[in-house]
Amino acid sequence: MQGKLEIRERDVARETRPHGIKKNSVVLYVCLDIQYLRTILPQSTEEEFYDYLSNISTDSIVVHAVDEGMVVFPKVPLMRIEGPLAIVQLLETTLLNLVNYARFV
Repeated sequence: MQGKLEIRERDVARETRPHGIKKNSVVLYVCLDIQYLRTILPQSTEEEFYDYLSNISTDSIVVHAVDEGMVVFPKVPLMRIEGPLAIVQLLETTLLNLVNYARFV
């Protein structure tokens, strides 16, 4: 199966999208996320880092995965993610947790 990654967006009615982000694109970090990161990261963190996080979207991510219910043999990947390395690495932990949780429950 091949298709664009779909991430359910949080209810961000009171928040605004960063400039330049298309209305229908998925934004990984919303304003509240970035405000929280500002409180836990060192004060020396550069402002450009927060700007980068606020402008990340999943438009360029492609997910290749086996269909649900398909038989999978050992050493056959369940999922392959293509896209910019930094964005794929941010998604990696979430996707691994989602796949592993469903497999073990």
